[in-house]
Amino acid sequence: MMRTVVAVVVAVTLGAGARANDIDLRIDARAPPGQQPKLSVIINKDVESVSVDVVGGPGHVRQKQGPAEKGGLLEFTLPQDSFGKVSWKGSLSVVFSDGASGTLPLAFQTERLSTKFEFYVKKENLDLPHDKLTLISQRATSRVEIEVYTDEDELLASSGSDYSAIVPAGTLVEVAWLPKTKADVLRLHLVVYDENGSFQSSDVFPYTINIPHDDVVFDSGKALIRPEQEPKLQAVVPEVEKAVKRFGPAVKAAGTTIKLFVEGHTDTVGDAGGNRALSQKRALAIAGWFKKHGVVVPVFARGFGEDELKVETPDNTDEERNRRADYNVSERFPTGSAAGWTRVD
Repeated sequence: MMRTVVAVVVAVTLGAGARANDIDLRIDARAPPGQQPKLSVIINKDVESVSVDVVGGPGHVRQKQGPAEKGGLLEFTLPQDSFGKVSWKGSLSVVFSDGASGTLPLAFQTERLSTKFEFYVKKENLDLPHDKLTLISQRATSRVEIEVYTDEDELLASSGSDYSAIVPAGTLVEVAWLPKTKADVLRLHLVVYDENGSFQSSDVFPYTINIPHDDVVFDSGKALIRPEQEPKLQAVVPEVEKAVKRFGPAVKAAGTTIKLFVEGHTDTVGDAGGNRALSQKRALAIAGWFKKHGVVVPVFARGFGEDELKVETPDNTDEERNRRADYNVSERFPTGSAAGWTRVD
């Protein structure tokens, strides 16, 4: 695993009685996760003592070490407990064994990295037919490991990629795999390493299962499910169970939760805000029916009104195909976020 440290080596001139390069100062400014920044004094001439006196975000730091012989190294750890960048200012003083001495002003910045970071795979960056994907990480990427699983959570492929040129943060990272055989992919387990050796893992479920159904017909402007419409919903319950069962092994292995999403949609007749509110009420009514009639997984509802037309039409167009509800079973929220969704219990 490649590990990089931002280090600056400074040849130090301390003043009267001390010669240039009697000591060198190395600043390890970027601390890998689990470590802290430090100053290292490289001894080129025997010293009696070296003192560091600096002030930064964590407070006032005074440290003194020595004696040390030529060829030695004195390390001063900077107690930076918080993650991020800190500016330091102060001085370094040296007393040499021959009595010479000097002081060097210091001004530098350090950074402590957290082990936590995020990466994500957008739906459009999944190319399952060609056995590849691209991801984006908050950190520069040095390595990616991937395991690909089928519906039954059987391992279809496993590979790791080291990047000789570190991929910068926020840049697309290409990942490919060679499957043992062609099969439907239901789960991808990814482990992403940053340039310091820290890693994060996540499971990606590329599929959403759309549940076939006949749409419930509501009275105009209303969200009450009429008794004669209930057989349409009763027919959906076993289809949801079938989809949940398909996800079962993969979801259990990933330690996540499968969900049913009910999306309400309208045509363009009427006010857009009113349509959105009406579709929300109807989606909630359908979701509530499912929870009361045997659907055991979490159920979420959201009304989109005329925002997502199935058939594009001008405003105030009575189009039956746009008056619909969609039922989807998935691990992820269809919109990529829980915002706007209502869980129905």
